[in-house]
This record gives sequence, C-alpha cells and structure tokens, in this order.
Amino acid sequence: NQIGMFSFTGLNTKQCEIWIEKYHIYLLKSGRISMAGINEKNYKYLASSIKSAIEQAKWFRKYMYFLFLYFNLIGAISWKK
Repeated sequence: NQIGMFSFTGLNTKQCEIWIEKYHIYLLKSGRISMAGINEKNYKYLASSIKSAIEQAKWFRKYMYFLFLYFNLIGAISWKK
C-alpha cells in the first residue's frame, strides 16, 4: 500500500546504492523515496539516473517499467504547464 509522500521505487539494494553513491539521490535501501522532493527542475535527472542505475546493476529487463515511469513523468509534468 503506497500512502503518503513516500513511494516504493522497485529498485533493489544494489540499484539504491548506485543511486546514492553515484547520483547523490538519497532514499532507503529498501527502495522507498520521498516524492515531495521531485519537481520540474530535477525530474529529468531523476529519470535518467533511474535508467543508469538499473543498467549498471544488470537488471534492465526486470525493471523496464521504469522506462514507462520516465515517459509518464515527462507527460505529467508537461501536462501541468
């Protein structure tokens, strides 16, 4: 159940570690992240770092839905304007 300002990303521990160490995006190693920190200035960086972390951890196929998230995020931000 995803209630509140924190959401589960679906990233595994290794992918979360890559996000933290390489991209300086901070979340729990369980994959929960604060959605309140996402805005029009950082959503592209967030989306591209998700893709990179997944590729680096060699789990790209298992997490293809993050690409879906990326394009929906762009659409949602564009729709707000």
